[in-house]
Amino acid sequence: MTKSLLFLTIFAMLGSASAQKNLANPEVHPFADPAGGRGAYRLSDETVNEARLYDFYQRQADFYLSNSPEMPAILPAYPGLDSGLHGHWGKHNQNNHVDDRWNDAEMGEVVTQVFRHGKELSVLKGICLRLGEERELSACFDPESLSYRAIWEGGFIRFEGFRWGTSRNARLDGKPWFTAKAAEMPKDGVYHGFHRFGKRVVFEYQIGGITIQDEPWATPGAFIRCLDMKEAADELAFEIPADLKTSIVEQVGVGSVKLEGGKMIVADVKAGARVVISHFQDEQIPESETALAHLNAERKLVKRWNDTLTVPGTLGEAQSNSAYIVDTLNVPYDNPYQVVMQLSGIAFLENGDALVSTLQGDIWRVSGIDDSLKNVTWNRFATGFNQPVGIHVDEDGIFVLDRGQIYRLHDQNDDGEVDFYENYANDFGGYDRSHTHTFGLHRTADGSFHFTQRESILRTGPDRKTVLQGWGVRNCMGIGGSSDYFWVAPQEGTWTPTSAIIEVNNGEFYGLPTKDGKSGTIAAPLCFIPRGIDNSTGGMVEVTSEKWGPFQGRHIGLSYGSGIHYLILRDEKGSRPQGAVVPLEGEFLSGSMRGAFHPSDGQLYLVGLDGRGDYSVQDGCLHRVRYTGASVYKPSGFQVHRNGLRIDFTTKLDANSVANLSRYFAQAWNYEYAKRYGSPEFSSKQPRELGHDPIPVRSVTLLDSGDSIFVEMPELEPVMQLHLRMHLTAANGHDFKTDLFASPMFPSDDFEHEGLLPPRTEKATAIALRVLQSEETADKSTESGEVTEGERAVTVDAIGGLQFAQKTLEAKPGEALALKLRNTDVMPHNLVLVKPGTAKVVGDASFKMLNDPEAGKKHYVPDLSEVLAFVPVINPATEHTLHFRAPTEPGEYPYICTFPGHWMAMRGILHVK
Repeated sequence: MTKSLLFLTIFAMLGSASAQKNLANPEVHPFADPAGGRGAYRLSDETVNEARLYDFYQRQADFYLSNSPEMPAILPAYPGLDSGLHGHWGKHNQNNHVDDRWNDAEMGEVVTQVFRHGKELSVLKGICLRLGEERELSACFDPESLSYRAIWEGGFIRFEGFRWGTSRNARLDGKPWFTAKAAEMPKDGVYHGFHRFGKRVVFEYQIGGITIQDEPWATPGAFIRCLDMKEAADELAFEIPADLKTSIVEQVGVGSVKLEGGKMIVADVKAGARVVISHFQDEQIPESETALAHLNAERKLVKRWNDTLTVPGTLGEAQSNSAYIVDTLNVPYDNPYQVVMQLSGIAFLENGDALVSTLQGDIWRVSGIDDSLKNVTWNRFATGFNQPVGIHVDEDGIFVLDRGQIYRLHDQNDDGEVDFYENYANDFGGYDRSHTHTFGLHRTADGSFHFTQRESILRTGPDRKTVLQGWGVRNCMGIGGSSDYFWVAPQEGTWTPTSAIIEVNNGEFYGLPTKDGKSGTIAAPLCFIPRGIDNSTGGMVEVTSEKWGPFQGRHIGLSYGSGIHYLILRDEKGSRPQGAVVPLEGEFLSGSMRGAFHPSDGQLYLVGLDGRGDYSVQDGCLHRVRYTGASVYKPSGFQVHRNGLRIDFTTKLDANSVANLSRYFAQAWNYEYAKRYGSPEFSSKQPRELGHDPIPVRSVTLLDSGDSIFVEMPELEPVMQLHLRMHLTAANGHDFKTDLFASPMFPSDDFEHEGLLPPRTEKATAIALRVLQSEETADKSTESGEVTEGERAVTVDAIGGLQFAQKTLEAKPGEALALKLRNTDVMPHNLVLVKPGTAKVVGDASFKMLNDPEAGKKHYVPDLSEVLAFVPVINPATEHTLHFRAPTEPGEYPYICTFPGHWMAMRGILHVK
């Protein structure tokens, strides 16, 4: 090990019987009591916040500042959401939330979704259509094959209500006429997008360089398809439903039309040619004159959504300790379309109108935004996206990212509604399982768009080609950065110790192996974010406005989990950029997702939504964070040195207060990268122990500028998490408290100043994150238990959407069974058989295991007498057989998956009778 680079290795903790659960206990530690720290939070009385633990780290630091003789050698670690009293996700975790409202919404004629029917039909980028004046038929168009994969009657699509309908795809609701299990893109096929003419939908694509406009329609008993060919061609072939009867209704400008083997061959095509065909079930050819008149009528750009909703906003109240006020632009939760207003993205048009997306698939235009917010109006601007999470507006247009495509939106007649949904890029993967949202959208100065999907970090360049630029991230809801760099923020989970902000470099791996096993050496993030600050990162927005106080050029981090925001600072002086977050005052009605600065008033606007594991009060929110012009008392920059931290402030400081060491408290800890779900907080000095290490502050120096200090900490080594609490006085006499949560992993050389200790030549200059092989959450064996001759084989499949495919099993009392668990999902799962009526007891106990360093080794199975047998955690695309005997007493024995967050949804019953 060289003197210039000492790697601080985070050791394996699991398997150590001496590991202590040194967690803060509300019965012993006042700073862990949820009843405290609530005064600054106006939403603390809301039901979702009734057990919430506010400001844990700040209260912990203040406690030990005033009780320093009682300070232990290792301080207790964060106990978890709601003080850990109700399991890992707190009292109101919504792990098994069911909400069917998505099915009640009027989504119009187009809904893009992963479309499924039965076990075999899955269209990853299906565009589902309602057709006809009376919506006589529905169809699913596949832009990846330029064909119709399903036609049906009697309904449209339906979502299961599990987790708001986001996790289990859309399913055919009605009587199928036709389904195509497979289809391929024609040679030289290119999908351009679709046009809207009121209720009419016209797809546009190319085959062999020939532009085709394809309009579907329906009349009673017939699916009609009108094909307009813009250029001449010798021959064109189109997929048609082989199982349906087909007639040619009209042909203009073509030499011949031939139907054979599920194909329509059109020959001698002239520019401007048209072919109209009808598909039907009965022997008699349906009447087509009405449909033909409709299709031959001029396609007019007609506004589809005419309701203007006037929803005045509410101005917030000033807080004594903040120069910012949170205003509320009230959201039309009760709207004529019954859309669930979970807001997922925001961007501004040049005139100051906002575009906001809903998770359900809308874009709304919000107008009338001014100082008073009295005349705010909402209009539906576009519909039909598949869970869009990302909007970007610049001189090149309006861009929206949904689960399978980047769109460029066009309002061709300037009536306030989109009429051409251009396919900017859709050459990135699609997935038909849960946990497969696509999160974005950030654009850098070179014109590239950046986003994430599953474990992959993707970039679509100006050539509209999408490439992999990094991998190993889990549910990267957070997206941000600047014109020069791109940030992603993964969510705590498997191989992801806590929320973090990652500055992406090409070809780097960040911890979570991909679904096909691609991994590598783990690269360090910009910074980690303690779970007590942000349990689920939302997004990061650069402060581009000079009207929003003294933070121009910095970033604001948004917390989906906590419904708060924080300042993000970046130190680029070390061998690798590193970051810190500074909590800001203010809270939001929902988990905050995306933000943008208004082009005129220069204030921050943000949107959010309610979902699993957050502290939301409403379905969604739209807020303005408004600068009042008052003095701001916060850090505005920092730099990590080997002997401490330089911190810059937004105001000049009082020299006497700066030098008073009783005003500072520093503590540090590390996390562990491992297969288990997330990581507790481990001592950096005693890496087998849970807890925080107090870091002595030797001196604090006010630098010549008067608004910067150097906090000398000679004992500070590179660590994953450092918390510095500061009680300061500004030069104007104002007392304030502030915090810095940094990840000082790559320090610069020692800061030199009169009175500081001399440099330590042996001091570490970087931290290396190591993949810990000692913990194997997933069992490598394929069988467990004792084989019994004559045992009966039964199978349970773990499938997408947190489900066991087999909800019931039957056995005779004491019958010998060989239970095979097959994991066809993209996440690890186990199966735990418990005594009748004890699923909740065992499930709740499993929720409380995540601060146990041996949780992964135990396969998240609590050590309780209620547990009768279990299949260990197995990875995706693997299986495991458990040999055991059914209970001897007749009854209904639940089986559940206790992998973190699963048991409330993944349940079945073994009937012993």
